[in-house]
Amino acid sequence: MSPWIARRPFSTSSDVSAICCHSHVTRLNAQHHIWANQQHVSDGIMQSWQYHNAVHDHAMQQWSDATLGVTHLMNPDTGVVHTVQNDFDQYWATNDGTILGGSWATQPDPSWHHLEPVKL
Repeated sequence: MSPWIARRPFSTSSDVSAICCHSHVTRLNAQHHIWANQQHVSDGIMQSWQYHNAVHDHAMQQWSDATLGVTHLMNPDTGVVHTVQNDFDQYWATNDGTILGGSWATQPDPSWHHLEPVKL
């Protein structure tokens, strides 16, 4: 037996305490990395689910609008959104709030406000 082992026993209380402390820190670090990885995976799944639902909602809104024969228009000057029948290519709002529709060849009154399609 070597003189070192004979003079100094392997397991002193300070050695055991240091080993336990190191083991505890290592375990905490591993748990933190596992938690962070799980959080990252969970966030990715949630983002994918939200994107899928947004795409589905958009498609269903377009289907509904086509079935009902309506379109959504916004007055860029006021931000007001109007739902109108999709009978015309262009729409305008008069100063009294009347919505008028026409084709691309229509010559609107200069006081009318051109309505823009709403980007869903």
